[in-house]
Amino acid sequence: MAKGATNARPIGRDAELTLLADAVSGAADGALRAVAVRGDPGMGKTRLLAELAGLARARGFVVHHGQATEFERDVPFGVYIAAFEPQPGDPSRDAQRALTELLLDATGPSEARRAGLDRYRLFQRARRLIEDQGAAGPVAIVLDDLHWADQSSVELTEYLLRRPPRAPLLLATAYRTAQVPVGIARAVAQLGDATVDIGLSPLGESDVAALLPEADRGRRRLLYRTTRGNPLYLQVLANASVETLTALAEAGAAAGVDTRAGAGVGVDTRAGGEARAGVGGGDAAAGVPERALLDVLSTELTALTPQVRQVACAAAVAGEPISLDLVASITELPELALDHLVGVGLVVEADASFRFRHPLVRAAAYWMAGAAWRLRAHDRAAEQLRGSGGPLQLLAHHTARSAQHGDVRAVRTLEAAAAAASGAAPSTAVRLLRTALRLLPDETDPVLPDGTDLSPPDGTDLASWRVQLQWALGRALGVTGELAASRQILQEVMRAPGPLRIAAVSFSSMIYRLLGDLDEAKALLTTELTRPHARDRSTSLAQVGLAAVELMGSDPGKARRAAAVAIRSLTGAGGEALEGAGFRGTRRIRRWRRPLVPSTRWPVCVTAAWRRAGPRPTGRRG
Repeated sequence: MAKGATNARPIGRDAELTLLADAVSGAADGALRAVAVRGDPGMGKTRLLAELAGLARARGFVVHHGQATEFERDVPFGVYIAAFEPQPGDPSRDAQRALTELLLDATGPSEARRAGLDRYRLFQRARRLIEDQGAAGPVAIVLDDLHWADQSSVELTEYLLRRPPRAPLLLATAYRTAQVPVGIARAVAQLGDATVDIGLSPLGESDVAALLPEADRGRRRLLYRTTRGNPLYLQVLANASVETLTALAEAGAAAGVDTRAGAGVGVDTRAGGEARAGVGGGDAAAGVPERALLDVLSTELTALTPQVRQVACAAAVAGEPISLDLVASITELPELALDHLVGVGLVVEADASFRFRHPLVRAAAYWMAGAAWRLRAHDRAAEQLRGSGGPLQLLAHHTARSAQHGDVRAVRTLEAAAAAASGAAPSTAVRLLRTALRLLPDETDPVLPDGTDLSPPDGTDLASWRVQLQWALGRALGVTGELAASRQILQEVMRAPGPLRIAAVSFSSMIYRLLGDLDEAKALLTTELTRPHARDRSTSLAQVGLAAVELMGSDPGKARRAAAVAIRSLTGAGGEALEGAGFRGTRRIRRWRRPLVPSTRWPVCVTAAWRRAGPRPTGRRG
């Protein structure tokens, strides 16, 4: 990297820095301020957020700064756990620990600590914790690279924007222009004057001269032609040969890159033409194909000694912030090698932790390692986490990337992690369960050639275990709103004998109600209830579901009769809480005198009963 490539103040971003300073001032005065920074890879989103964090600290804010990562998109609430990780000596350490423990408990192995933490109760408690911290002074939450954030982090961010804590709060987000988290963008837009919306555009030729003052004019022009003013690409390619720069420039031209200087520059406007607090469109093409830039970064890595390069690859597998313990378990090499990565600028130290200089540097290190080496590295990381009692969801992440077909222990781990995530992070549960089903051994081969026993836990046969996983997947899909996929997987459960059949029928009937198909919803339940069943919780819930279907129909008399049957079924079926919920709801049905218009909202009885039987219905927000 050429001298002058790193500056105390970002080059060419004066307008953006002014907007950020105004946002900090507004939040310091007690108002909510939301900042959204968008741009193509390498445009300087991370650098701008770092400047924002510095401005906030200088004004007395408590700053929580987290960054989503490319390879950990399946770890729930990852960006928030990173942002609120307690730091030694930080006076807000207790508040950081409270929120981190809340999020970890919500998807952790302890069922008792997960109790009552469905998504929206969890979000409400997180908001209250932020309010408690804000009572002592202004708070800044800075979330970078949200285009890589897990769905639960995205939903929590959207929730905080739509229902902000009653506290002086600065909530800043950054994401790529082509990968905008739609819900967050809409929530930011609805805040109106409380929003600062910045779209980063390429630097101009004069900015390149300020960034690389020691380069001669001809080289600066070639660099600008090659990078189209992308700040990261300018820094990475500052020392590249003329031949390399010319080849990359030609590759960019062949790819149809927009060669106009400053393409995409402009100012957002409100309805009626009023100028808005925003900068640029940030849609200009980056110039250098990303694959070519990864090749250049790989050259930097290749120049390292084999040991140091191996540590770089291990750090890329371990994740960010870089865990020294995980890196050591993967490589069995001394920490001195990581110090060397810091020395050459590939890894940076910030807030008592280590990160790669840029996500593209990590990507280059990750893909430089061979596929077989990466698989073993993830496996060693999983073993270290399992042995040390590390976070369940991080263990599941490494397990999913390393396990082979037939690995029963891996299936158990993924099943446990999915169960833990089903209430607070159902999208994560879906991914884990799909992987678990793919890894589940075939029924015809319960023992591997090396003698490893593939028998499922608790003496359950493989067919029953598969049905259990399918049932869990069907429910998780339903909660995330993937109703068609949920209905399809539940068909498999309904075809299998066993106690899960009627539960799958009840859940499928609920899906048909949500889709407005009351005839199919009723047919499923009435057919199932004609079968000989023991009088238990599942049949009681099916009776309640049938009452709900009738309530949405055109005959109040049928609804009242179905409610009476449901009341009799509920008596003694599921404990006092379930009975009480059922009685309250079904009495409401019996008093009903007119038909309901089909709706996606559940009657009180169904909501209360299903809350105790599984995940909350989609469309219901707390």
